[in-house]
Amino acid sequence: MHFCFQGGEKMSHVNRRRFLKWMGMGALGVSVKKSLKSSSAEPDPSEENAAVRIRKYNSLGKTGLKVSDVSFGAINYFNPNVLRYAYDLGVNLFDTAEGYMRTMSETYLGQALKDVRHNIVISTKHVVSSPQIKDRNAHIGRIEESLKRLETDYIDLALLHNVSNPALLENEDVLSAYAQLKKDGKIRFAGFSTHVPQEIFPKLLELNFYDVALFIYNHLEGKSFEPLIEQARKKGIGTIAMKVLAGNKQGSLKSLVNEQLKYSQAAIRWVLANPHMDCCVITMNTFSHVEEYVMASGKPMVRSIRAKRGVNIAG
Repeated sequence: MHFCFQGGEKMSHVNRRRFLKWMGMGALGVSVKKSLKSSSAEPDPSEENAAVRIRKYNSLGKTGLKVSDVSFGAINYFNPNVLRYAYDLGVNLFDTAEGYMRTMSETYLGQALKDVRHNIVISTKHVVSSPQIKDRNAHIGRIEESLKRLETDYIDLALLHNVSNPALLENEDVLSAYAQLKKDGKIRFAGFSTHVPQEIFPKLLELNFYDVALFIYNHLEGKSFEPLIEQARKKGIGTIAMKVLAGNKQGSLKSLVNEQLKYSQAAIRWVLANPHMDCCVITMNTFSHVEEYVMASGKPMVRSIRAKRGVNIAG
């Protein structure tokens, strides 16, 4: 039996009881209801809910943070309760950005999770377009605006967004802004996101400032720069994969996809098989997405199978 919502989306049998409970609480509305505050930080340990939950938490580099191996990318979604549902299944890292949904992503995240703020890790990103730009105070001001939207006093991971020029990592105003924000307790750790890690990581490895890197990594893109990932992780830098689902059912994982294993789950498991990856961030904009992706948690692909479909990981 399935329950349908949001234009025909189906919820699995295993979670129908939780769904009915939420309906009775009036949780599936436009805004997050106060009654959701009773939701605990840990997933429901009952037999019925045990099948869908985060099963692995990894250390994020040397930050001391423990993050769910499958984490939430809040690029586009329109029901804040999707965020809350992911949290209920054990997801604890939520990645957003100033530019996502014209700042509304941060707003929704703040609304949905402010009462469990101490149980989650928030990552948000800000674009700095040029290595030569002088915007220390402006950068600080933008992060302070993000704090307001997120309804929190601090951001766990403050990232430069979409870095394509390695010189940006050495921008004195950016470094000064992050250092001041750390001193003031407004951010805990600094990092960046990039679609070209093969170009950015060599500079990253020269520096001793950044704590976390969020970068494109999947079974189609990643084989050539995997040694750089290993070097970064051994240096203590937290490694977070994005664009994990690139390629759809094409490429090296095609033969693994069947009725029991969706492409998305195979792709996630391929990434998690790399011992130098701490977690992956995946866009989740429906309840069914949350369930589908979380099902891959704690189930890295068997190394021998992975080696046949990509680079063989050492270590």
